[in-house]
Amino acid sequence: MAIRTNTQRGPALPPRLRELVDILGRRFGASTSRADMERDAAIERGDATVDLTYHVPVSLAADLQMLTQLMDDADDFCRMEKLLTLPRDPSMVAFSHWYNGEFLRQIDGLPPIPWNGPLE
Repeated sequence: MAIRTNTQRGPALPPRLRELVDILGRRFGASTSRADMERDAAIERGDATVDLTYHVPVSLAADLQMLTQLMDDADDFCRMEKLLTLPRDPSMVAFSHWYNGEFLRQIDGLPPIPWNGPLE
């Protein structure tokens, strides 16, 4: 049995996958670990939906567009069996596109559109 140590390298990652891991892990990883107190309180109350307000800089738009593309790219790598996970199911993809899209729409001054997909 061979054991890979830190000094041994496995197969090289495709450049886009390496970029994806780096950006998602370093740039967006910290923001996903922050608790959202309003959301958590709504979950504890058993609320099916909740309106949340985020104050974000306009400069976030470019990052959100990149994040949406990176997540779609990650799904492609999963489908090609380059990652040890399954791609997001269609409802998860639809939700993430709506979620990121709402930030982009509202940054542009448009009114919010509620999620109309499944709530499960």
